[in-house]
Amino acid sequence: MEFYHMKLKKKVEVPESQLKKQRIANGRYAVTAEVEGTRVFKFIGAAQYNALNVPEAR
Repeated sequence: MEFYHMKLKKKVEVPESQLKKQRIANGRYAVTAEVEGTRVFKFIGAAQYNALNVPEAR
């Protein structure tokens, strides 16, 4: 999945094995990962959230 890395100011590709999904308090869905020691974050839709077979973040 592609994320925008704010510190590097470029897009980075993260393999699905490193992703974690989470549901934000306001009801939105998101995917997180860690790239070079920095957490990257991306909002996704409910359909994509349900289709992802990755662990949930706490």
